[in-house]
Amino acid sequence: MTNDGKTVIRGGYGKFIEIPLGTLLGAGWAIHSANQAFFNNTITNGVPDLKFPSPFPSNLAVTGSQFFQQASDLHYPEAVVQQWNLTVERDLGFNTGLRVSYDGNHGSNMGRAGQPGATTSAEYRRIRRGPLRS
Repeated sequence: MTNDGKTVIRGGYGKFIEIPLGTLLGAGWAIHSANQAFFNNTITNGVPDLKFPSPFPSNLAVTGSQFFQQASDLHYPEAVVQQWNLTVERDLGFNTGLRVSYDGNHGSNMGRAGQPGATTSAEYRRIRRGPLRS
């Protein structure tokens, strides 16, 4: 970079886009596989209501049991991460060099995993545990 050849400047930039295509395909055409129903099993006098050989309730359309985890908004924005770096190096002589670097990144439209209503990790664990799991 300099006339004496002892200084060099390097830099880079990258933009990475994550397209949730698989989830969107499932949301548009495979809604039957996106429905994950949950059933609460109750225990009366030490005997569970749901057990083999009939582990499901007689009425599968139990209100509030559907959970569409795989379904997605068809207009969900793409997650984007930008990364950049800049480095200046200088040969100081005497087998010694100086390097100064800056690295940065920025994410936008990042998805979120977990329970949106849970405010603490203890509350999140309680929700995930359910009534029959300790």
